[in-house]
Amino acid sequence: MIKYIKKAIVVLTFLGCYMLTYAQQTSLSATVLLEKVRQSYDKEKVYSFNVRYELFNNPTATVPEEFYTGRIIRNGNQNYSKINNTEFIQFANAYLKINHDEKAILYANSPASEIKNITDLTSFLSYLKTSNVKQEGNTYVCELIAKEVTALPFSKMELYIDAKNFKIKKQVSYLFQQSTFKDKNGVETMSNRRLELTFSNFSKTVGEIDKVFRLNNYVTVSANTINPSKTLEAYELYNASKN
Repeated sequence: MIKYIKKAIVVLTFLGCYMLTYAQQTSLSATVLLEKVRQSYDKEKVYSFNVRYELFNNPTATVPEEFYTGRIIRNGNQNYSKINNTEFIQFANAYLKINHDEKAILYANSPASEIKNITDLTSFLSYLKTSNVKQEGNTYVCELIAKEVTALPFSKMELYIDAKNFKIKKQVSYLFQQSTFKDKNGVETMSNRRLELTFSNFSKTVGEIDKVFRLNNYVTVSANTINPSKTLEAYELYNASKN
């Protein structure tokens, strides 16, 4: 899973306003909507939210094959992401990946961009065949259909976006990756997997910033020597720094 994790005062007046609002909001293109989503996160210098990752073995399954919990924290140009027992921390001039199951730390002396991609989906746009946006209550539903030949890992993605603040509620990806499972008759079947990410508890008050973004909580750096911190001293460290 880690390899590869969001809905009358006066009836006639209400109806008229509703129809006008509905027409304006559904005319929003995926390009404009995803840019608004990106901007809604970028304008916040400090925030955190939780993510639940659920992997289903076919497009219509109701019980996940695997699920993990995660957390995203941003502090200016520093980013933190946790998926199950793996942490990714991007500092201004360093990057860490810590796998607590394998007791391993990857260190690099330059930042990486992988943790920001969960909220910035604008890079997908050039790989799409079609897209459409509709509104359901206070939620935009944005459907992205990938080209037949694509670098994207999914054939279709559905995004559920809060129409008031443009924050992502849910992301559903129909993956190219296939899995074997038994149907209700016990027959083994191949099908494409579905990955759902549910976003919750967005907050601009983050209490653990000082702890999360302190490099020496994870490693000690002295001249050209990098070692795990005392709390992680049993971990093996891999140095991927550029000279």
